Amino acid sequence: MTRTSLLKSGHTPTPSILGAAKDATGTYAWGLVVLALVFAAGTFVLLELGVRWRSRWAEGAVAQSGIFNYRSKIGGDVAEREKGRAA
Repeated sequence: MTRTSLLKSGHTPTPSILGAAKDATGTYAWGLVVLALVFAAGTFVLLELGVRWRSRWAEGAVAQSGIFNYRSKIGGDVAEREKGRAA
C-alpha cells in the first residue's frame, strides 16, 4: 500500500513513526516525543489561526463558526482593547 492509499483509508502514519523510532533507538520513547511535538506544534498553529481569523472575519461569521480565541480568555484581545479605547 502506498502512503496516499493508507491515508485515504483512514490509517495514520503513527505506527510507522513509532516503528521507525523503535528500530532506530530500541525504544518507543523518541517516537512518542516526535508525535507529542507534532501535536503541540499543530495546537499552537490552530490557536494562532483562531486569533487571526477572529480579527479578520465579521463578528457574525465568528460566532457562527465557533472560532476559539485564547487571547480573549487570558487578558483580552489587542483589537478588542483598541476598540474600547476608541469608543
